[in-house]
Amino acid sequence: MPLQTTLARSLEQRPTERYRDGHAEHEERVDLGKVFRKASQLGQRGVVLLGEPGSGKTTGARQLAWRLASGQRLPEDVGLPAGTVPVLLRFRNLRRETLAEKQGLRAFLEAETRCEEAPTAWMRRARTCGTAGAGRCCGFWTAWTKWSIRRCAKHVAGWVRKALDGRPEDRFLVTCRFQGYFCKGVPLGPKFVEFHVRPLDDKQIQRFARNCTPTACGCCWSIGGGICTPRSWEPA
Repeated sequence: MPLQTTLARSLEQRPTERYRDGHAEHEERVDLGKVFRKASQLGQRGVVLLGEPGSGKTTGARQLAWRLASGQRLPEDVGLPAGTVPVLLRFRNLRRETLAEKQGLRAFLEAETRCEEAPTAWMRRARTCGTAGAGRCCGFWTAWTKWSIRRCAKHVAGWVRKALDGRPEDRFLVTCRFQGYFCKGVPLGPKFVEFHVRPLDDKQIQRFARNCTPTACGCCWSIGGGICTPRSWEPA
């Protein structure tokens, strides 16, 4: 069952703490697998996926990254350029001491990708970690935690905006709760197209959960050195 989102666009930003139909001036229902294609049609490379706690935004993003990494879906199937490499980065793993470091972003990238070359490769425009000749990647930046919302959301948002500007061939998807996103200095701006995750009813939740279990997906994957390496399943 595809996760359903609503493309939300207005002339001015309209903060909200929960999903509401009619919230934006322009709304359009879009499957999760089509958000990159829709963003591209609007001339943008960034997607921000907003939802209430437990709405499936992070699990859906991770499942999409896994399908790309495992080869179940081609980048072109979801509106990404051919040859795009998915890279999953989880802000829930961001440590206070890492944030305080001068090279905090580099340390975070190395820890998340488990690839010593990742920070250097990410800072370049032409290559992806350990992938000879690969010039594009898709960053899935997921799950801003309650701690990160309180203490470092502005800082992390700056990382994301800088990454989008510094890697013009890449695509980005960020997940966040409504409540944490609309804090002062956090919104990513017009270069990120806003999609609101539509709440699931009880039957849809059960079906979505079944489709995202280790049995259905095999395992959860992260990207390291340009290849797929299995990880133990962690609930979103």
